[in-house]
Amino acid sequence: MKYLILSLSFLAALITFSACEPISLNADVDYYLEFTDSKQVDQLGFSFTGARALQVFEDGSEAIRTVYLSETPFTVDFAEPVEPLLLGSSDIEPSAIKSLDLFWSEVSVTFKGEKLALDYEALSTHEAVIDFAAQEKKTVTLILDLDASFIEQPNGSFIFKPVISLKQ
Repeated sequence: MKYLILSLSFLAALITFSACEPISLNADVDYYLEFTDSKQVDQLGFSFTGARALQVFEDGSEAIRTVYLSETPFTVDFAEPVEPLLLGSSDIEPSAIKSLDLFWSEVSVTFKGEKLALDYEALSTHEAVIDFAAQEKKTVTLILDLDASFIEQPNGSFIFKPVISLKQ
């Protein structure tokens, strides 16, 4: 009986100890992408190979932080209203983001009914000030200006240079 009580006490202590996880102070963040209305862009295809943020802490120190976005290719057809796209979720320490870098890939566009030969910059940097409080649940929505993001070159080709603002 003595061994049974000791065994049960040990088991209870083990379960209690293993069930206690440290409480995270990180904010949980969902990243979305919305689009401005366009009379020229019919369809847009893209994916992200990564994203990073310049993070600033209360003491003034800075760090580069990976932001986890979906690597799944997106194809957006603008013939119908488009819901915001969930790009991904991440957690982040209480701090502020000063800028956000997006690594674009597989960008394609149908422009006024014609699929364009398109050049694009793989990296786009966007100034943003986003504050994250401890244990906050936050949504960050980026807005892509479709018409301003496609620039016609003198040779008639187009370059995709994303113009993004932040929805506050």
